Amino acid sequence: MIRPPRPRKEKRFKVDKKLVVLPIILLMMVLLVGLSQSYITLGSTYSSKLTLVSSGGVPISSATYSSDASVSQAAIGDTESSNYKTHVGFWSGAEAYHKPTIDLLTPTNGNDSIHDLFTEFTWDGKDLDNDPLEYTIWVSNSSDLTSPVLKNITEDENITSSTELKVDMTYFWRVEVYDGTYRINSSIWNFTIESYQAIEMTVNATDFGEMFSCGAHCDMVNESIINWTKTNSTEDNNPMPLVVRNIGNIPLNLTIYANDTLFTHPDSLLNTSHFRFKVDNRTEPGSFNRLLSQTSWTNMTSYNVSLLYELNNSKENDEADIDLFLNVSSQEPWGKKDSTLVIQVP
Repeated sequence: MIRPPRPRKEKRFKVDKKLVVLPIILLMMVLLVGLSQSYITLGSTYSSKLTLVSSGGVPISSATYSSDASVSQAAIGDTESSNYKTHVGFWSGAEAYHKPTIDLLTPTNGNDSIHDLFTEFTWDGKDLDNDPLEYTIWVSNSSDLTSPVLKNITEDENITSSTELKVDMTYFWRVEVYDGTYRINSSIWNFTIESYQAIEMTVNATDFGEMFSCGAHCDMVNESIINWTKTNSTEDNNPMPLVVRNIGNIPLNLTIYANDTLFTHPDSLLNTSHFRFKVDNRTEPGSFNRLLSQTSWTNMTSYNVSLLYELNNSKENDEADIDLFLNVSSQEPWGKKDSTLVIQVP
């Protein structure tokens, strides 16, 4: 603002252990003899049958209880095994060991619109035996995965590349899952990182507050006051400069222009020394090419002019300060002044 100076229930039965144990022992003996004479064959189904009786020797039920299983491996006597069948005494084929499986998730196969150079890879590994799984990932720009740019072993189902990948290049990737016994490879997928240019203004406005102009009453104001209050800049961070950040994945060149004039006096329009700009990197030194950028005060114009060159895209060093300088003409009419600046990738 430019202003003038102011002054269910369960039935329980007792089972006679002597009557029950005998059939079980006889059954075990028959099986042992059978095995030694090769009467049991792999893949055949065998049943064991018991009639449960009460302590008085009376059958609990006329029903005969039985259980069947397919013989795949003799294991009589291995009572500590979780797969041991107490009614027969052999391993069941249904209890066989399972191989793990692996499915890739992201980046999806053939994806050509990825922008993040530090790409995240995700997959889904499963094991029906609930064995702990270990994964090895390969990422390479060769379809046979030779000379990988990333190879890592992890127990997680995701990993982010610690190496910055390159834009406009196709990468191939695969994950191997290992359950301590079997190593299973996923299919091979590919993706491409697309060149991407984008900026954001982390500080998109600045307010210079009240500045002095005597307007049509300059003859009533002390000249020393006029000289002291009519100029200001963001160079000392008071007010704050505009701040631009590169959120793309390649270095950027930027231009700037004013969409409208800030001052209205004929001597203070655009392309005069009353409204100027320059770039700096006080916040993140080395974020752009200072030699080719506008680092000295330059008159603001209504058309595109170069602002800076090669603004970095690295996350730690991707910002630049845009300083503004105002010099209020003593003849500038009083009132609120504003202007819209356009900063863009040419």
